[in-house]
Amino acid sequence: MCRCDEEAWERKKAEDALRAKKYEVEEDLSTLVSMAVADRPVASFFQNDRRSEKNTAALERYVRKFSRMREENIGLMLYGEAGCGKTFFAECIASALQEEGYYPWLTNLWALTAALSSKSIDQRAYLLRRIHRVDLLILDDFGAERDTRYMTEQVYEIINERYKAGRPLLVTTNLDPAVMAQEQHITARRIYERVMEMCAPVRIEGPTRRKTNAAGKMAALKGILEE
Repeated sequence: MCRCDEEAWERKKAEDALRAKKYEVEEDLSTLVSMAVADRPVASFFQNDRRSEKNTAALERYVRKFSRMREENIGLMLYGEAGCGKTFFAECIASALQEEGYYPWLTNLWALTAALSSKSIDQRAYLLRRIHRVDLLILDDFGAERDTRYMTEQVYEIINERYKAGRPLLVTTNLDPAVMAQEQHITARRIYERVMEMCAPVRIEGPTRRKTNAAGKMAALKGILEE
C-alpha cells in the first residue's frame, strides 16, 4: 500500500470514528428527548376543570404571545401547594406550544442530571448545547432535588447555560419566591436569583386537586361498597 493509500485509509478511519461518536451522542440525545412532553400523558387546556380561571386565562395568554416571550426570554415560575395543578398547567403549555410548531421540553432535574453525569466532557457539552436550543425548557418539581454539593453544581450549570443561551425557562415548584429570596447557601442563592430573573412568578391557586380527586374516589368506593 502506497503512502497516499495509507493516508486515505487513516482519513477514512478517522471519519468513521467521528460518525460513530456522533451517532452515539445522537442516541444519548434521543434517550433524553424520550422524556419530552410528546412522550408524557397529554394534557390540554381543553381538559382543564376551570377551577382556576385566573391562572388558566393568564397561561393561555402566555402561549398566544410566546413568540414575543421567546424573543424577550420571559419564562414562568408556577408555584403553589403540592397537588394544586402546577405540573398539569406546565403540560398544558407544552402541548399547546407543540401544536403551534414550537419545541418545548418538559423534564425534571433528577432525570437531566442523571443523563448528563455519565457522559464524557465532549458529550456533555454537545448535549447541553442541544438541550438549550429547545424553545422552552420546562423543569418540573424544581427545588425537590437532593441537596448535595454535586447536585447543586449540576443544577446551576443547567440553569446558567440556559440563561446564557437567552432562551426562556419554565419551572414548577413548591417553593415560594419569598423563601428563595432568603436563601443563604451561596450556590443555591445564585440558582434562585437566576430563576427569579428569568421567570415571572405565577401562583397556582384553587383547591388542591390531589385531595379533591382522592375524596371523589373514596366517595365512589363507598357508594360501590354500600350497593
